[in-house]
Amino acid sequence: MRICMLTSEFTPDPGGIASYVPNLAKRLVQRGHNVTVISRGSWRRSDYEEVDGVYVHRVRFIPSYPSPFWLHGVWVNRLFSRLELEFDLLHVHGALVPVIDTSIPIVFTSHGATGEAIKNMPVKSFHFLVVKILGRQLINVERSLLHQADVITADSQACAEDLKEYHSIDKEITITRNGVDTTFFAPDPANEMDETCILYTGRLETIKGLVTLVESAKYVCQKYKNLKYVLTGKGTIEKVLRARVSQLGLDQNFHFTGYISDRNNLLQYYQKATIYVLPSYSEAMPTSLLEAMSCGVASIATDVGGNSEVITDGETGVLVPSRDPKTLAEATLKLLDDKELRHRIGANARKCVVDNYDWELIVSRIEDIYRKAT
Repeated sequence: MRICMLTSEFTPDPGGIASYVPNLAKRLVQRGHNVTVISRGSWRRSDYEEVDGVYVHRVRFIPSYPSPFWLHGVWVNRLFSRLELEFDLLHVHGALVPVIDTSIPIVFTSHGATGEAIKNMPVKSFHFLVVKILGRQLINVERSLLHQADVITADSQACAEDLKEYHSIDKEITITRNGVDTTFFAPDPANEMDETCILYTGRLETIKGLVTLVESAKYVCQKYKNLKYVLTGKGTIEKVLRARVSQLGLDQNFHFTGYISDRNNLLQYYQKATIYVLPSYSEAMPTSLLEAMSCGVASIATDVGGNSEVITDGETGVLVPSRDPKTLAEATLKLLDDKELRHRIGANARKCVVDNYDWELIVSRIEDIYRKAT
C-alpha cells in the first residue's frame, strides 16, 4: 500500500507524535508498504530526505496570526496535489496540521483532543497565551479534520470520549493505542537500579504537572535527603521549575538533563531509575509512561486520561490525583520504603506493556484499519 502521513512533528522533534509517526512509518516500510511523510520544516525553507526507508518532506512553516496554518497549508496542499496520484491513502496525525484537499481515503488519528489540552493549559508564557487566544480556531480545525476523515482513530478511550465531548461526531472511533519497542525498552538484569533516583521524561511544560512534582519533593526529601530527581527534556517552564527548586532549597536534589536525543542514553535513564513519575494534568496515551513500564520501572502517574487505562492502581503502577503534591509525595515514599513492592509492580508493568502495547501489535491493528478504509 502507498501511504502518505501528515504530521506537525517528526523526528528529531521532541514530543509524542514525533516519536509515534516515525516508529509506525518505519515498521510499515519493513512490512512492504511505501510511506511518505509530510511534516513541518523551518521558516527558512522546505527540505526532503529519506529516513529508515521513509520519504520525508519537511514543508516550510511560518506561523502567522491570526491563522497559524494558512501559509503552511498552501504549501502543503501544493506539494500534495503534485504527489496525490502516488498514494492510496492519507493518514493524518493530530489536529495541528492543515486540512488537505483530496479525494483519496483519509484516516485521522487523534493523539489528544485539542479542547482538553487547551482547558488544562495554564497561561505561564506568551506562547501559551497565544494558544489560548487561538483556542477556538484550533478546535475548529480539529473539527474540520474529523468530519473530513473516512476513519477516525484515537490512542486511548479517554481521548475518544474527549473528541465526542468537544465535537458532534456520528462516526465510530477506533482505539489504536500507542506502541513501544519492547525489545529495546527492556530491563537490564546486569544493570542495578539506582536506589535514589526519581525520573521524569518529556516536555517541560505546565500541563505536565512538574510544579506539583517539585512541590512534592520538599516532603519526600525530608526523609530521603540524598534523593535525586532527574528531569529530562526541554520546554517553556524550565526557568520557573529551577527557580522553585532553589526557593525550596532542593538544588542538590534536582538534575535537569535537557533534551536527550540519543535513545540509548534515554534507555539508561529508565533502566537506572528507582521510580518513574508522570504528574500530568492531562494525557491521551503517554509514550514515556509506556517506555518506563516496559523497562520494568515502578511508575506513579496522575489519574487522568489514558494514564488510568494503562495503569491498574497498585498492580501495574500507582495512580494519584493531579495537582496534589502531598498525595504524590505519600505515593513516592511508599514505593521508596518498599523495595519488594517496587519490583512486583515493575514486573507487572513490563508484562502489561509487552502483552498490549508492543509495536508489532499496534502496526497490525493499523494495517487492518488501512485495509478497511481503502
